[in-house]
Amino acid sequence: MAKVYDNLFKEVLAEVTRHLLHVTHNITITTLQQVPGNFPSVELREVDFLAKVTFTDGSQEMLHVEVQSTNDASMPLRMVEYFAKIYKAHRLPVNQLVLYIGREKLYMKNEINVRGHFSRTEHQYLLVDIAHMPPERFLAVSQPEINVLAVLAHLPDDTAASETIRIILQRLASTLPDRQLHDFLEKLDILCRLRKLEPLLKTEVKKMGLKFDPRGTLLYDMGMEEGKKEGIKEGIKKGKKEGKKEGIKEGLRRAILVGLKARFGAEAVENAHVSDLLTQIDSEAILERLGERVYTISSLAEFLTYLKAQI
Repeated sequence: MAKVYDNLFKEVLAEVTRHLLHVTHNITITTLQQVPGNFPSVELREVDFLAKVTFTDGSQEMLHVEVQSTNDASMPLRMVEYFAKIYKAHRLPVNQLVLYIGREKLYMKNEINVRGHFSRTEHQYLLVDIAHMPPERFLAVSQPEINVLAVLAHLPDDTAASETIRIILQRLASTLPDRQLHDFLEKLDILCRLRKLEPLLKTEVKKMGLKFDPRGTLLYDMGMEEGKKEGIKEGIKKGKKEGKKEGIKEGLRRAILVGLKARFGAEAVENAHVSDLLTQIDSEAILERLGERVYTISSLAEFLTYLKAQI
């Protein structure tokens, strides 16, 4: 799974999987306990999601979920390898699901069937393509972590996409406090980028007149714009062309800090002295690139490595 979506889906896979199994296959899970999914292997290190679940009949089995944003011809082989490792570790029946969230048409297979002269290997798992599901499947519940996935569903045109985004925004704005609202806006922004719907998201946010403190918003484009505006204001105050340039750079630095604190926590960012490191960079182009990295890196440590390489 692409890194930019990895953390997002790991946060919500428990509820999303429970919901999808119910609406697509009428399978009800009564309890779900996530368990470690790390395996000492060069090729297979960690599954996206692994849990011990209890069904309505009282039976306990393992549930393994992988999320794919691209087609992978080797997926059936990977899944059978995971199956063997999970079964060996837990000795319970293993249910597997691949959740495809990509924009490209799905062509992956969901089974492997290999015949030899005197043996045969068969393996099959569920493969769910969100793009073929109606958005109503994700809007019919009151859970925001499921609602935001509606932007990945079947949206035939911009009108349908805009309407879906509008419903999601109205739902989030009317039910969540500011801190959670910002968190879910980041999730929605990431998902919209997967479908190239971020311009529609930005338009709908402005139409609704939603106001976000630039120190708290998680929408990269809007945050960067706010940073630039603040920088220009500061530059105009100084009344010099050079002052204006410095103001823009300071605005970019501020936008970078906003995004990092929102993703990884203010305390972690402050302890890493990111602000001090950013002041050592005087190039507007480099600051722009750093701003883009804020929303694609998977950890603060990864960002720091890139940042230090620019100094």
